Amino acid sequence: MRLALLVALVLMAACGDSTAGSPSSQRASTPAPTPSHPLLEVLLQGQIALIDLTGHIVARTPQVPVASNGLVGLVPVGAGGDRAAYLEISTGVLWALHRDGRMERLATTTTSYMQVLLSPDGEQWAWVEQTTTQDGHVHSRLHVGTPGGDRVIQEVTDPDHALRPFRWDAAGLVVESEAIGRAGYVPFDPATGPVELVNIKTGLIQPLMVPPGCAFAALAIDGTIACQTHTSSGTTLTIITPGGGTSTTTLPLPGFNSAGNMSFKPDPAATKLVIGGDSWDATHANVAGQMTTGVVDIRAGGGEALQSLGPVGLAPAGGDDWVWLGDGSIVAMGWLHDPASDSGVWFLSADGTAHRISSGQAFGVLN
Repeated sequence: MRLALLVALVLMAACGDSTAGSPSSQRASTPAPTPSHPLLEVLLQGQIALIDLTGHIVARTPQVPVASNGLVGLVPVGAGGDRAAYLEISTGVLWALHRDGRMERLATTTTSYMQVLLSPDGEQWAWVEQTTTQDGHVHSRLHVGTPGGDRVIQEVTDPDHALRPFRWDAAGLVVESEAIGRAGYVPFDPATGPVELVNIKTGLIQPLMVPPGCAFAALAIDGTIACQTHTSSGTTLTIITPGGGTSTTTLPLPGFNSAGNMSFKPDPAATKLVIGGDSWDATHANVAGQMTTGVVDIRAGGGEALQSLGPVGLAPAGGDDWVWLGDGSIVAMGWLHDPASDSGVWFLSADGTAHRISSGQAFGVLN
């Protein structure tokens, strides 16, 4: 789903102003406020912008020409530390926009834009380079880059799976062995193969174990794991504690015919898990359903019913990971029946109260 979403967003953004420019030759506009103010990375009319929680644009990149493949040239990657990262599609160059409007060239990648992740502190980035061997197998190399250089920390050759950076948040870098050959509309772009936690400092790779048939969904800072089992009768959420205990919750239908993009609140011990839901089902394979958001209180000991959070129609910011602010509130995006509509960036307070901040789509936060 993430690839389809980004394609829709960049095509939509092409409808904005078309002033030519290159991030390598121009400076982003306007100064920034004090670093204590959260700023959101937003794709807005073909530009990467930093906005505050009132919707005021603090800094943004110049507009760039449409690439040869018809897509607008900049795609957000995520935000961390003082960097809001984005890729220039036509060149594979990874850039960062800073609070003060500076644009920094970080690296040149050979990856598709759906396979780059930024670390929470903004000091490292992960991406996968893929090549095909003579016998038709996929050779994947996991790169981790820093301002000082780039290194390969994992390599795999497999006929059926390829490495994919799945998520990089406060719990660490999670890498998936993704099944090759998926096609069609897949809500939430879930994990389709084994997942591992990669220690960037030591290179140690730790498998994250889930029950058979339960697809990995999220990892908490304390090691708590969420996974999901999807059948024709619905989706079951399983929570696995660091000690190995499990609890399950059946997600309500039809709002959670499909579920995914789960994210633990970034507390030292797991407290809450936010879940995206979609009423889409396989009998209407060409029609996206209605998005919804729910939250499960992990401290309740399992079996708790999922509670709704915010109005129907909101999905994870950027279509993938939820964007958490320092006070526990969340940034989401409006997602109505038409995925190309600009239904905007929304703020969800901890109690579920929601209000619209801006047009565009959010992809990260500088806390």
